[in-house]
Amino acid sequence: MPEQTGAFDYEFTSASSQENITEIFNTAPLYEQYSGLSSRYDVFQSFYLEQLKFTVFIESLALAEIPTIAPDDTNSEKAAKIRDVERRFPKIGLELYQSHNGNPWRRQALIILQNRGAEYYLPAISPYLALGEVDVLGDKSKIGLKFIAMLTNGNFYGPLGENDYVIVKGAWRQNIDLIPKVTEQSEIINNFAADIGTTSTPVRAVNLTRKLIWMRNAGSRRVWISFGQSAVAGAGTFLNPGDTLNYEANRYRIGHSISAIADPPEEGEDVNQTILLTGMEAS
Repeated sequence: MPEQTGAFDYEFTSASSQENITEIFNTAPLYEQYSGLSSRYDVFQSFYLEQLKFTVFIESLALAEIPTIAPDDTNSEKAAKIRDVERRFPKIGLELYQSHNGNPWRRQALIILQNRGAEYYLPAISPYLALGEVDVLGDKSKIGLKFIAMLTNGNFYGPLGENDYVIVKGAWRQNIDLIPKVTEQSEIINNFAADIGTTSTPVRAVNLTRKLIWMRNAGSRRVWISFGQSAVAGAGTFLNPGDTLNYEANRYRIGHSISAIADPPEEGEDVNQTILLTGMEAS
């Protein structure tokens, strides 16, 4: 199972935090680089967002209090104290968006940003995008974010002000399963026969979608086969009387023209006698 990983990061300031959605990650280019293998393999891909976090520094807002959380506070009590600080002090909103399968952006979470007096850090996968530490994505998934102004005590604040910044850092993992296709459906099958003499004779024309070529020497002398050029006795692939040749394009296409030539007749044989070459072509 092949695997690749990667990372991305963005820095947002007052000049780049306008109230529109900024795409920060897209799985489509990762998916498309393997789509060309679909003619030979069943391609299965999975995508995981394994890290997404924010580094936040906001000094344009009034300094917010630090919630007085006690060790024995319940989760509800901690949440209430955090919400109280968010309600009373100026804040900026950071909205997280996702889009899957070409659908419109859908908001997943609103993160409250305040001035905590120093740079601080926020994990963004849990709890905002997923319950666990990894977010599972599809082959056409996007992640975006948008800064918005928020109302506090009758005034709107935001987006980012002068000297404010938010740095976004993420890491992803992609797993690829390539399962060879056992068979390929042949849409067109042609049976053919050709009389081969002692000069190069065209057997099949160029066929760029050829998947299979099968030939049998139904004559009494050796026949030489050539792909893409005139046949020459003594060079290339040969078929003795009664022998067969079979090429299947599992890993490559045999789209060349095909020519054949027969060995000269033995002493006493009819010099005008041709050799019958029969076969089948599938596309």
